[in-house]
Amino acid sequence: MSAKISPAAEIRSRLLDSFHPRTREIAINPTNPLDRRIMSKNLNYLVPAEAHFYNNGKINAAYAATFVEDFVETNRICSNIKDVTAELISEGIIEEPSSKASQERAMVYRARVWGGMMDDELAAQQAYRSRLDALMNAIHDIYGLKLKNSKRQEALIKCVIEALGYGGVRGYEVDLLSAESEDKQYLEFLRFGVKGESRFFAKWGKAQKREEKGFLYELLKGNIPQRQLDDEQRKGVYSWHKNGKIKLLHIQKRKGWEYTDLVRYTQDEALNGVDNVDEMMFLVLGDEQTGKVRVYQIDNWEKNGTPLFMNKTEDMALLQTFAETVAQSEENERLLEQVEELSIRDKLTGLFNRRHFEVRLRDELERTARLEESPLSLLMIDIDHFKVFNDNYGHKMGDKVLRLVAETILNSVREIDVVARYGGEEIVVILPATNHEGADAKDAAERIRQAVEDISLMIVDEKVHVTVSVGVAVANKMAAVGMKEDLKKGKEIEELNLVANADSMLYKAKKNGRNRIEGPVARGN
Repeated sequence: MSAKISPAAEIRSRLLDSFHPRTREIAINPTNPLDRRIMSKNLNYLVPAEAHFYNNGKINAAYAATFVEDFVETNRICSNIKDVTAELISEGIIEEPSSKASQERAMVYRARVWGGMMDDELAAQQAYRSRLDALMNAIHDIYGLKLKNSKRQEALIKCVIEALGYGGVRGYEVDLLSAESEDKQYLEFLRFGVKGESRFFAKWGKAQKREEKGFLYELLKGNIPQRQLDDEQRKGVYSWHKNGKIKLLHIQKRKGWEYTDLVRYTQDEALNGVDNVDEMMFLVLGDEQTGKVRVYQIDNWEKNGTPLFMNKTEDMALLQTFAETVAQSEENERLLEQVEELSIRDKLTGLFNRRHFEVRLRDELERTARLEESPLSLLMIDIDHFKVFNDNYGHKMGDKVLRLVAETILNSVREIDVVARYGGEEIVVILPATNHEGADAKDAAERIRQAVEDISLMIVDEKVHVTVSVGVAVANKMAAVGMKEDLKKGKEIEELNLVANADSMLYKAKKNGRNRIEGPVARGN
């Protein structure tokens, strides 16, 4: 025996079936699933559960007129009250409204309906506040953890996904200053909850003009005519929001749009189901004037067509707060990094200072001691006859020479190498991951020596050349292990074999005529 269906449940069902989408005037877009959800939610209030609201399976005549008025208002029905009333009567949903219905009856109905809606609205606001508080606390906690940039970005996005219920996210660095001829626009740095590979992962790639990322790139560059933007937004293809720290491209209709990559769209359908991949969103953080921004491509494809926005106003407010908080946190971190950078830099040359050199050398010794085939090399560099520049031309010219040599050395080494001012006119270079024989280190030393020799200065009417002498030393894994133990026993950095050997080779280079390289010493003991 089937369970008895309550009048309220039956009427809700019949209302949905009758008015959605058969009556074409009922809503702005009656075929939109979101409209059906809105209508269904409203009916939960408008069709109360209490038995006295019904008579013979219909809404009681005493409440019918008030019900129709609220039904029309809350469900955005375009027809007039009389037509809707007639249709509801013909469908057997309401009784003929009673002309004798008292105002008190209408007030009872409205108190029940609107009271319930207000209670739920208050609960929704409290839920929103809880989501917002949780999101903000998570963001502050993440920045407090001092995570590396990639891990921090991943953690932040996981926070916003949890708060807003999104499914898949890809994060891209976007270079807006790349020349049109270069294939350097998008670089994927984050992937979370998405299927399929991106052709932008682990390398810079250029978006095609007729794909969503290509459109966004042109949009951020300011190359999309305003008339086109206005026209396509009116048609509901996409919406483009710009508000403070946040920019948001929300694409509602990928299918058939001229900027949709059809090959990718077909692949997305195959992975996530037909008709599930029509909506996507791009959240842009950063100022395009700086040349680089971060873009997060967001979707809900694996959630069987669940819309990105269940409550657009609320979700947009959360996204706005998220963007502003992240922007402020990153600005604070940037300022902190500037302060920290100043503390590890030599004021005159801009190179790392000796204190930071010692920290980095300890780190590289630790790494070398763990790896079998990754020796560590060190260059000790001294500017030849530097005292002459100070004595003959003044300390101001001596400082200029030191800065010029420092810049030349920086331009002659790899990004992973560490260049520091060791003291006076001495500069050291840490070269991680070089070969056992020291050929890599010696090649680097020769590049530096030659580049400095090419420097020529005009001082008054005299053309002056600058040269350097270089000492080279190499430490293998066994030597690195030994030096780690020496440090534990209290040895100073300059007493370590690697540093002492490089210094010894520098002294030899100066003794043997300067503007030359000596070493490498590769014994490691």
